[in-house]
Order: sequence, then structure tokens, then C-alpha cells
Amino acid sequence: MTAPFLAWSYSRLHMFKECPRQIWHSAAAPRGHEDRIEFEQTRAMLAGVEVDNALTARISKATPLPAKFAPYEGIATLVCAAPGQKFTQMQLALDQSLKTCGYKDWDHAWVRVIYDAAIIDGTHA
Repeated sequence: MTAPFLAWSYSRLHMFKECPRQIWHSAAAPRGHEDRIEFEQTRAMLAGVEVDNALTARISKATPLPAKFAPYEGIATLVCAAPGQKFTQMQLALDQSLKTCGYKDWDHAWVRVIYDAAIIDGTHA
């Protein structure tokens, strides 16, 4: 019998470095297990999602940033002005043999990543 499959990401790696036990409680313990603690977003996380959504709309749809996010306009302008095709919230996943698979293919995805912004210009990204 093989060990349970647990995909990794930068977030999980960071969590493991900060507190290895947190991986067990949040990801490895089966749903319904007494040790399982389900994820809940904090106010700071929700604020980060708000900034992320505003920047995504600015880069992908040229939607003006709300006034409270004006300090980020400079970086958004640079990204928008860069040559190449822009992508936002690009989800990618690889299986253990480093072949692409579905981002939410829970039984096969070995590593998952979301690019907040990616620019493809010819053969360069």
C-alpha cells in the first residue's frame, strides 16, 4: 500500500516550513477526521484578495484601479506596457512525471501554481 498522495504548492511548502504540523491538520488529515481543521480566510487574506482582484481587472480588462489601490498603478502600468500577450490568474498543474494535468485533478496534480500575471512574448515568458 502506498502513502496518501499530497500535492504541493508554494503555499504548502511555506506552511510546512513555518509549522509542519499545520500540513497534517489542514491538508493531510482526512475530511471528517477529528484532527482536521478546515481553512478559513482571515480579514487580512480577504483584503489581499481584494487587491489581487483589482490588479487582475486592471491588467486583463484595463479597469481603473480604485483610489485606495493607487500606489499599485505604477507596477500595473509597467505590466500592461510590456510587449506580449498578458494572462492573469493562469492556473497550471503538473503530475509527478512533470506532465501537465488538470489544475483540480486532485488524484494526479503533484504541483499546482497560479500566476497572478504572466506575459508571453514569442518564446519568452
